[in-house]
Amino acid sequence: MTGRTRLAAFVALLWPMALAFALFFVPFFGGLFATLLHPDFAFHVAPESMLRPLTESYAKGFEGGREASMNAGMARPRRRSSQAQ
Repeated sequence: MTGRTRLAAFVALLWPMALAFALFFVPFFGGLFATLLHPDFAFHVAPESMLRPLTESYAKGFEGGREASMNAGMARPRRRSSQAQ
């Protein structure tokens, strides 16, 4: 592959990458700035019944840790490979 064909391949892939970048970061920063300017913005996007439990969960902070039942619920079984036996 010559330098010119590599450049052409790069340019051909540039616009889909720019589109993907814009589709991810434009809504991200739009939501970020909307939340910073209007703290009640989340209540316009999601129902209050969904946001209240989240607010209560995160109000405690992370110092208290988790209950044992929560740890068990977050665990996932390991996959055993046939070669390891």
